[in-house]
Amino acid sequence: MEKLSYFQWLVKHTPTTWWHDSGDPDEFAFGIAQGASGVTTNPVLTSQALHAQPAYWQSHIEPLDVQGSQEQKVEALMRSVALPLAGALQPVHSSTQGSQGYVCAQVNPADAANRDAMLAMARTFHAWAPNIAVKLPATSAGLDVLEECIAEGITITATVSFTVPQVIAIAERHRRGSARARKAGIVPGHCFAVIMIGRIDDYLREVAWDNKANVTEADIRCAGLAISKRAYEIYQEAHYEAV
Repeated sequence: MEKLSYFQWLVKHTPTTWWHDSGDPDEFAFGIAQGASGVTTNPVLTSQALHAQPAYWQSHIEPLDVQGSQEQKVEALMRSVALPLAGALQPVHSSTQGSQGYVCAQVNPADAANRDAMLAMARTFHAWAPNIAVKLPATSAGLDVLEECIAEGITITATVSFTVPQVIAIAERHRRGSARARKAGIVPGHCFAVIMIGRIDDYLREVAWDNKANVTEADIRCAGLAISKRAYEIYQEAHYEAV
């Protein structure tokens, strides 16, 4: 009998796909061996990857323009990490017709309310490789940019999302952007709607602690699962294309 790890079993025997949450090359290789079909990164994870194995990344890091802005230098470092990962995942992206095989690159969190800045960054990241999924926050401004990006054929991962209303808004804006794209003869970008149930758990733990409430850890964890299940039901009923 074939011995599978939990993640390998999950991929082989269920419709579930999962992405690895690290840009570290060794962890990435382990994740791929376990059946991961994508990679999520953010500024913190990118920094951790660079510091964990500086010798490995030395050949990938592009010379930085000392006259460039801090934002430009950070983008250059993000590109240096994202491109090798995107190259490694390109076969997955091709074999799944673009539904999987993505590397996430996150816009500057400090610009979560700045539509113009986020859209400019999204276009820049999209130009790096066809399998870059731009991470946008599910804020009011972020949702506006999400729709515009989908209409331009840019794939988006919507993050900083914790609630059912947020993921519904993500799916609706993806639907609107997709309609605009098709009307213009453009293939719409894909959209991945995140529910950060771990952050909900953290918040509820703090609330329970502050109020000295007799709430068990099991109950706290059920809250995030309930959010995910309700969101899934709504997505199925509404036939949303976002996932």
